[in-house]
Amino acid sequence: MREDGYVSIWLGVAPSMDALEKFVALTYNEDGELVPSQFMVQFGLPRWNEACREAECFEAFTDSLIEVLTGFSYDSQLVEQLQTSLEKSIRSPVNAAVLLYNYNFQNPRVIESHGALQLRFFGVCKFQESAS
Repeated sequence: MREDGYVSIWLGVAPSMDALEKFVALTYNEDGELVPSQFMVQFGLPRWNEACREAECFEAFTDSLIEVLTGFSYDSQLVEQLQTSLEKSIRSPVNAAVLLYNYNFQNPRVIESHGALQLRFFGVCKFQESAS
């Protein structure tokens, strides 16, 4: 699943940024062992590099990929790929997104809601870091 140059994208609905962060953030117990987040459990995800995760909860709902992905790392590359391979809009309006970079998720499952927070795997894109 960890693979350089790929980003896995989940979209959905979250009541707040705090709720989304609590749902996806990696936490550790007193012994320093990873406590799996609800996100990890629901999607069967192993640990990832927390520096390679971005998450956002927006004030307004949208069905536009451009609106959702604008502001994330490599956003122009992601929008271009997704608009080419998928529809230009999302099937139902969302206000939350989680992106795991250098992660090639290959086990898309339909997930039941977790309270007021619902995420669905949307797809995988390639990205290329620009040379400095």
